[in-house]
Amino acid sequence: MPDCPNCKKDIPSEIFELHEAHCSRFIVLCTQCKQSIPKIKKKDHDKEFHKKAKCPYCSESIDITELPLHKTICNAKPRPCLYCGAIMDLQSLLDHEDHCGSRTEACDICGKNIVIKDLPEHFQNCIEMMEEQEHKEQESLKKKKNNHTTAKKRGKK
Repeated sequence: MPDCPNCKKDIPSEIFELHEAHCSRFIVLCTQCKQSIPKIKKKDHDKEFHKKAKCPYCSESIDITELPLHKTICNAKPRPCLYCGAIMDLQSLLDHEDHCGSRTEACDICGKNIVIKDLPEHFQNCIEMMEEQEHKEQESLKKKKNNHTTAKKRGKK
């Protein structure tokens, strides 16, 4: 079955010529979205699907159907800084975060001054060191308790 060049449908060979004549007279292929549309509805189709709208962030003129996706990835869309929460466009944000993340802040666990962008990793290391220290202290207490219990048993004999 051959494809109709206008509507892109598979058409049986025996009616292809008749279909093609009818299709080219009444159907048009949208050059933007490659959809087959009745010629009388082409203007409505363009208004609904290919109307241009301005991005609220960058003011670029974009097909209205593509605007929601564009708004999520637009470089001019304001975003919060990872470190201080200030809101700015992507280009400004990258420069800002580089500077902002280089400030130091005291660790709540050990009190050392740590570069802000390294705090999450530092916190993890601090927690692991504290857990290791607690484990050693528990082992030490168990040994002292066992030594004390053993000494008491020896003293009773």
